[in-house]
Amino acid sequence: MELVHQAYEHARQTLLECTDPRGIKAAAAYYPHVWARDGMICLYGALQLEDERTLTAARNTLVTLGEFMGDTGHVPNFLPVDAEDRPRINNSLDSNEWYIIGQELYFRTFADLAFLEENWARLERAVLWLRCQDYNDCGLLEAHEGADWADLLANRFNVLFTNVLYWRSLRAMASMAEALGKDARPYEQSSIEVEEIINKLFFLPEDAQERERNLKWLGDMNGEWDKVYSQMSAKWWYRPYYLPYVEWRIPGEERLDTLGNLLCIVYGLAGENRASGILDYIREYGVNRPYPARACYPVLWPGNPDWREYYLNREYCKPHSAHNGGVWPFIGGFYVCALAMSGRKQEAQRELEALAHANRLSRTGGEWGFNELIHAESGLPIGAEKQAWSAAMYVSAYNAVTHGLRLF
Repeated sequence: MELVHQAYEHARQTLLECTDPRGIKAAAAYYPHVWARDGMICLYGALQLEDERTLTAARNTLVTLGEFMGDTGHVPNFLPVDAEDRPRINNSLDSNEWYIIGQELYFRTFADLAFLEENWARLERAVLWLRCQDYNDCGLLEAHEGADWADLLANRFNVLFTNVLYWRSLRAMASMAEALGKDARPYEQSSIEVEEIINKLFFLPEDAQERERNLKWLGDMNGEWDKVYSQMSAKWWYRPYYLPYVEWRIPGEERLDTLGNLLCIVYGLAGENRASGILDYIREYGVNRPYPARACYPVLWPGNPDWREYYLNREYCKPHSAHNGGVWPFIGGFYVCALAMSGRKQEAQRELEALAHANRLSRTGGEWGFNELIHAESGLPIGAEKQAWSAAMYVSAYNAVTHGLRLF
């Protein structure tokens, strides 16, 4: 276990290398930007370090994103740290969700009411912008391809990942509203409704009678959902995980979105039985190998309905690479946390050591690369080194296993 402790110290140092006066950069060099999703995910590790430098950078990440919020309430997906320009690329739906989740996490950690009050108007604008993405008033958000962290993958329409974050954002808004003495009921009620929809629409239970009840409930809620759910049930019968997306009258893919499912576990949307089924599936089908964890399973090949020619851009999303089944150490951090939170202590310890080995790999020949990702077939690192969320989620995983700490 010595390697596990070494990895923690190197993760701490890597996070420090990614700090900037404007926030936590996505990487020490290659991505000199404050990203909403990277920065907020990094809070799960940065806020556990008890280091003034990382704590200040965490707060400044929230400040920077809030200051550059657009007139409509859209939070930028990234900002350069060496320029005052507004971002030129803003192809994200989840940036607003991560901003809200990050604000609640920061408040839950420090109980800074003044900072929360100062940002409340921005939070209200951020959640209003999200509500406007539900253009058919079904209760879930609609998204085009590439609008979340998997920004070169064809997840679309009602996407699991973005809607789990939407549910968590609503819960966060309710918690913060209550802390400020404001009316939390609208956010609470919306979160209950979204949770029920996700648990019925994206999941195919093994029990046929339960699927029939879900079909009727979905049909009563939305005139389209029973049509698509009946197709899903007929094609796939039962799947022990949440499907990656559900399109209009077209079933989603029979594919595990690893991060989306792990968020269902660590945030508590999936109950104990479903969490167990998801974790069993990850182990049994090798989604945690060669290192924890692959972004999806199975991968997409030419000829699959979800294959896109843009997957070949810079060969980024070819099979077993990047979002198309590549290994992402930050996802591995969520996986270890999910195991620890589910009481699988020995399994969590084994996977933490595997994650330490993954983060030790270096594309440039050094040690402790904390790479952006790893090719799932070759086991070799690709992408940027000194990636902040790879380091931060290792810190979070380490503390979940060794100290029982968690911030979710």
